[in-house]
Amino acid sequence: MHTYFGPYTEIVPYVRFAGRSPFPAHYTSPIRVAYDHRLIYTHSGTATLQLENQDVILHAGDVVLVHSGMPYAFMTAAVSVVFTIANFDFFPGYENHASMPLPMTSPEGFRPEQQHEQVRFSDFDFDSGVYLASGAFDLMPYMEALENEYNRTELLYTRQLQALLLYSLNCIYRSSKRMIPHHGRNEHADILAFITQHFAEPLTNRSIANQFHYHPNYVNQLVRTQTGRSLHQYLLRLRILRATDLLLSSNMPIGDIARQTGFSDPNYFAQYFRRCYGCSPSAFRGGTAKPSNESFEKWYSV
Repeated sequence: MHTYFGPYTEIVPYVRFAGRSPFPAHYTSPIRVAYDHRLIYTHSGTATLQLENQDVILHAGDVVLVHSGMPYAFMTAAVSVVFTIANFDFFPGYENHASMPLPMTSPEGFRPEQQHEQVRFSDFDFDSGVYLASGAFDLMPYMEALENEYNRTELLYTRQLQALLLYSLNCIYRSSKRMIPHHGRNEHADILAFITQHFAEPLTNRSIANQFHYHPNYVNQLVRTQTGRSLHQYLLRLRILRATDLLLSSNMPIGDIARQTGFSDPNYFAQYFRRCYGCSPSAFRGGTAKPSNESFEKWYSV
């Protein structure tokens, strides 16, 4: 295996294969793992990209970069789908052009030690995984040129392939969102800590995804997996617990407590507090009413 750790600017991508792949309607591919990297451009139709525990809808113009070692499958809808797929390595010199593309295998049969390269960049926040770019730029002419150049094999065609692929990769890395991060990092702890620190702000899956350079679908799945709640439900829980603490430990007006804990509307705060505790915030603060265990347990399980 070739191991590289250095600047991203030094890559010399080697295209193993570039070609158009049609898939019929109502088709589901088997789950496969590749030993090289795959750049997949959607020419037409709609398909579902299945990635471990999440599905991503691909439309015409979407492009996906699947790094080696990542299991994936496709499922088409009621119409056929056409992809242009480019198999490549970040560095040349492993095998000759005639042996392309490398065969794929099942997740059970995949052997990490048989991967041709392991790449990390010193000047770029790169993780193995899946990158998705949705219509941020038009890559169709470049993907078509990549396909045509591969089939021509004319003078200096390998240099042309490198240039076309480099442009495509740069566009994807600049505008894409990671769908599946590298498993060696503790992303869930970082994201949950960020939510805990900023719970009073108008957070969304998209705003958190932008903060951490992931896709909103991944953030949504992570929060639900780690907390058992959607992001909205989890934020409400953090906000109401902080509001409860302020009611008991301060003389702050209830309206100010609502706004400070992320409830822009004090009336909604009062309604939601009653839903959670079975009494109003003022009654809770004054000790004139005890929280209903039944209401609290019902809210807590939401």
